[in-house]
Amino acid sequence: MLDQRSPEGLEEKFAGVLRRRFPEGTRGRTALRSARRIWRRSGAVARGAIAVLGRPYLGPPAPEPLGPVLDVFGKSYPRAFFIQVGSNDADMLDPLRRQILGRQWSGIMIEPVPDIFERLQRKYSGKPGLVFENVAIADRDGTTELYYLPHSADAELPPWYDALASLRKDVILKHEKFIHDIEQRVATMQVPCLTFNSLCVKHGVSSADLIQIDTEGYDYEIIKQIDLSRLRPKLLMFEHLHMDTATRQACVSYLHAQGYEFLSNGMDTLCLLTNGLTDRDRALRRRWRQMRARKWPKDW
Repeated sequence: MLDQRSPEGLEEKFAGVLRRRFPEGTRGRTALRSARRIWRRSGAVARGAIAVLGRPYLGPPAPEPLGPVLDVFGKSYPRAFFIQVGSNDADMLDPLRRQILGRQWSGIMIEPVPDIFERLQRKYSGKPGLVFENVAIADRDGTTELYYLPHSADAELPPWYDALASLRKDVILKHEKFIHDIEQRVATMQVPCLTFNSLCVKHGVSSADLIQIDTEGYDYEIIKQIDLSRLRPKLLMFEHLHMDTATRQACVSYLHAQGYEFLSNGMDTLCLLTNGLTDRDRALRRRWRQMRARKWPKDW
């Protein structure tokens, strides 16, 4: 049985919608084949949905238990300001995409790899309120070495291969079980970099509603740079997948001391600033408690 959160599972889920809408023998069958081709080539099921269903498709929700919380947060904060560190191209399982497209959010989107950065800009072309930074967030201002996988037409590569970019080569090499020759494929480039504080100074950021970080193993280093007492993001999201046990525990302890509670899935952790909730956050608090009360796999 396909995992409904995987690209293959999402494709089948979308295909099921089309089958129900268009019976056998109608033009919908052609649309279905086209939608499948679009998905395989670019991962952009949104284009197929817009063409076939006649209304915008904002992308799949973030996986549970995080997605339901983000949806309620988006409804409570339709004009939220966010900072996203490691945006990739906005297609690769981006947990914020639905909210950015469906609401009047504004924010800063950071992606260090130049060709992926260009795709990111194109995806959000015409969307007001967004600022794009083609930099890495590091421990200094200047330049830094970035490890990444260059663009390739090799059909054997997984569709997410170019999401692998990090300041840590060891994290990239951990994907050898998916890409057997990854050590030969890894390349390096010098990219501009800023500290998180320098980014905030540059753009005059004094507060943020949400900060999301996905930097393939460098998340905790960035979290420690954030002035949480000043910015006070209500939600903070980071990828724990590439953290070892000690680093993840240290990160959680650090954030807990700042007043955050936690929800995790197999890849990411969502943090809620519980001592900063107001009457406006009643629905958010209720959904948060609902998600925390449910039983999730122990290895999350």
